[in-house]
Amino acid sequence: MKKLFVDKTETIASVVERVIGDADPEIVLVIPRDSALKESGANFTLLRREADAAKKKISVESVDEEILVMAKTGKIDGGHPLLNADARPQPLLDIMPRRKPARSKTASPLQATPPKEGPVQKIGEAQKKEELPPPKIIASVPPPPEPPRPQAPPPEPPPTLRVVAEERRTPPPRKRWRGLRFVLWVGIPVLLILLGGAVFGSYFARADIVVSFKKNPWLYENSFSGDTATTKVDAGKRILPVALFTQEKNTTQLFPASDSKNVSIKATGKITIYNAYSSAPQTLVATTRFTSPDGKVFRLVEQVVVPGAEIENGKIIPASIEASVVGDKAGPEYNAGPLARLEIPGFKGTPRYEKFYGELKVGTSGGFIGKKPVPTAADIDAAKRKTAEVLETGLESAFTSSRPEGFTVLDGAKEKKVVKLTVNESTDARGNFSVFGEATLRALGFREADLKGFLDSAALGEQPDTIFEDLELEFENVVPDFGKGKLGFSVQANSTRRPKFSESAFVAEIAGKDADEVRSRLLGLPGLASAKISIWPLWAGAIPEDQSRIKLTIQ
Repeated sequence: MKKLFVDKTETIASVVERVIGDADPEIVLVIPRDSALKESGANFTLLRREADAAKKKISVESVDEEILVMAKTGKIDGGHPLLNADARPQPLLDIMPRRKPARSKTASPLQATPPKEGPVQKIGEAQKKEELPPPKIIASVPPPPEPPRPQAPPPEPPPTLRVVAEERRTPPPRKRWRGLRFVLWVGIPVLLILLGGAVFGSYFARADIVVSFKKNPWLYENSFSGDTATTKVDAGKRILPVALFTQEKNTTQLFPASDSKNVSIKATGKITIYNAYSSAPQTLVATTRFTSPDGKVFRLVEQVVVPGAEIENGKIIPASIEASVVGDKAGPEYNAGPLARLEIPGFKGTPRYEKFYGELKVGTSGGFIGKKPVPTAADIDAAKRKTAEVLETGLESAFTSSRPEGFTVLDGAKEKKVVKLTVNESTDARGNFSVFGEATLRALGFREADLKGFLDSAALGEQPDTIFEDLELEFENVVPDFGKGKLGFSVQANSTRRPKFSESAFVAEIAGKDADEVRSRLLGLPGLASAKISIWPLWAGAIPEDQSRIKLTIQ
């Protein structure tokens, strides 16, 4: 058990800190009269709670009855030091050196006039000048009866001197707390700033390096040829391998008819012809008749050959073919179908009659008699020109999107040709006629890398250890031969070259290096014109180790 003496002006925070900081598990707080702790009973509740949390047992000794009441309210054991029969009088903070006040003849030895306020003598001075007399105890409660005086043990040292010595050895709690707060408020932010700066610099550092080399102009002009039969570049003869590309496209375009007249139009459609007779094919000539169940006749537009049926396990599996038919007469009554079965009258009376038949899966349409919009000759000519333009544009777009990457096709090395334009003058319900067109495109192209490789080899002969900084090419005299797969053209090359320099290798070389060392390496690059290094954050003195955070730009 240890006693801690509380100063009159000491705050509850200081007392709690002393209790928690002491190593002894049992603490007795000696609280003087009129202590600052009397300002609120909550101080003792707080004191008990903090002591319980620190697993310490505390009690209070005081001559102040109000303090004892507050301690009891806060569930802290307390008592008067002079009323404890089992203990000898304990030293208090308000024990003062004995003075020589006037005393009445009837006064009790324990009832003394309170001493006048005056300066407290320091320990060293008190010991040098004189031995202090026993302390006078100031109490506000009636003293207990004086017990019989047995043989007294040797006197103990004056309590006042012990108390003052303890207080002199222990720094004032308030000053210690202020010093700790200063360290916390100043030291921790500084430490966090330093740590944050180190982490920030490690994870977010970057370096920007800009390098510029001396540039030398290089000009070249010569003629070349290409051949589909060649697979490698012939540098001596300046022959490049070329490829022949082809593209096809068809389209149907609708155009409004600007004239009208009385017309008689036959219905048309598609018929599926079945052969369930034998495995031998059957030829049907143009105009072969097919009759519907209601007696309508439709004729084949062109001759067809119906394939032979298949025979599996002795059973015949019918074969079929699709062909165009037209109504035997003009008029809307031949707009018929779908029809499941049409007979061939020419086979009537033979075994083929039941085994060859036709089917209108969609039906026929277009049959008309009366006044109807029709295209004029001018309408037809304009429609053909427009259809040809659509075909050529579509061919160019399709060829560009389907052409293999890396090939160059010169403007004069392409040929577009419209191979078919068919006009259907019969107008639809909206008065539009149609034009069907087909077109083809042929082109000869060479690999761009083959030509640049040839030019680079020629330049290295004049400027060793250099590469193209930029290269502009102009082509003239383009002469294709699509039949033979040959191409001729001339080239004018206008370029500048700079010393060879590998960006990736240099970045790997300088990663993590000191900035001064990197500057020295840059200055040693052959053909260097200028260089600039920017490192962020500003306090970083080295290039980041992470190569992804190094940006190298060549100007």
